[in-house]
Amino acid sequence: MKNNCPTKSKGNLQERLYALNRAMVQLFVCLLIVAASVPVNAQYQTQYANMQTPRANLCAETISNIIYIVGGQDANGNALFSLTGYNPLEDRWENALPQLQTGRKSAASVVLGDTIFVFGGRSADSLLRSVEWWKPGLEAWQPFKPLNQAREGHSAAVLNGNLYAIAGLSEIDGNLVYLADVEMYNRATDSWEVLDDWQLSEGVTGLTTAVFNDTIFTFGGFSRFGPESQATKYHPTIGFREIPDFRPARGGHSSTVDSAAIYVTGGRSASDRLLNTTQRYFPITGDWDEQDYPFEARENHETVIMGDYMCNIGGRNPASQTLSSIECIDVFGTIATVVNTSDQTPENFMLSQNYPNPFNASTSITFTVQTGSATWVELSIYDLHGRFIKSLVREIKQAGEHHISWNGLNEQNMHVASGVFFYVLRAGNFVQSKKMVLLQ
Repeated sequence: MKNNCPTKSKGNLQERLYALNRAMVQLFVCLLIVAASVPVNAQYQTQYANMQTPRANLCAETISNIIYIVGGQDANGNALFSLTGYNPLEDRWENALPQLQTGRKSAASVVLGDTIFVFGGRSADSLLRSVEWWKPGLEAWQPFKPLNQAREGHSAAVLNGNLYAIAGLSEIDGNLVYLADVEMYNRATDSWEVLDDWQLSEGVTGLTTAVFNDTIFTFGGFSRFGPESQATKYHPTIGFREIPDFRPARGGHSSTVDSAAIYVTGGRSASDRLLNTTQRYFPITGDWDEQDYPFEARENHETVIMGDYMCNIGGRNPASQTLSSIECIDVFGTIATVVNTSDQTPENFMLSQNYPNPFNASTSITFTVQTGSATWVELSIYDLHGRFIKSLVREIKQAGEHHISWNGLNEQNMHVASGVFFYVLRAGNFVQSKKMVLLQ
């Protein structure tokens, strides 16, 4: 983990003390993050919901607080036209949504802004080149520029406003072909282009893709030899690179991402076993670890993050049954730690959970000072890597309840990206932090 703490501070004594204080809080946040990554016998809160139609090989994307479930195949293998919305925070369904123009399974999807794009896949009788898009409020799906190559079991990504269709299975001269190429939709030319600087080392289908910062990552998939463990990354100016493999090799898995890590869930291993494990990859350090989230084993599903919940959607279980279940586990619960080294007991201060959480435009944070006299208080925002984002309070506060809002701006009054953040209250020797989620 990179040390973001300052090593020098110029200026007067007050500025030096402030810099030292901030460095101590950064170190505290870093220790919280490290502690949070240590395996423990955690008890996770789980909630379940069920789709009207069991489905596998589906697409799922999140916009605001809604998971949109697109297409897929039912228990009989039929390609589905349906679009369904589910809000796990309110346990609410939206079923009166427009159907796809073409029923499709084993397609891929991305979100660009508030618009969902669905690429390729297989219909009732053929592989598809077609692409269509929709955003909340529209009464129908709209056609888009078709892919150069029909493909299924591929993955997709969006980066810098450009769309990518990655690998997959195609049919050439009546033969099934595992693709290793990548097509990019170039907005400037309004066309799909096969990239010269990005081709996987082996053609695969059933792989998964995630975008972290300005880099696209791919993981595993089925090649003509079976499940693969290859992991790669692509940056538009740096090009294609391989990264450390993940184990076990698998295909038919899914992935999701937060501000610190990429999570790879489920899938089928080389021993023909369905997996219930979650591998976590940290792009900053290049490290892998395994989490003990108690998900059911499944393949050909989708995984998304919504607030504190990670949700696995649909797919097939080890009995080859097509699933209707949405399994959401609270894997990002609040981290709250109290450090007490003096007569100032925790009862003297209290930091409440921000509301709303997750939030979009702004959120309110409440803290209580219960000492008999005025106290110097600092309330600061840090990202998941312990980097300082914003100072909200840095002044003497009287006893009582205090409220402060954060609008997602950093110290330079620039909007920060969506992600997980810590807010840390420091008063004397008392320190407490809680976690919040910003969804832009």
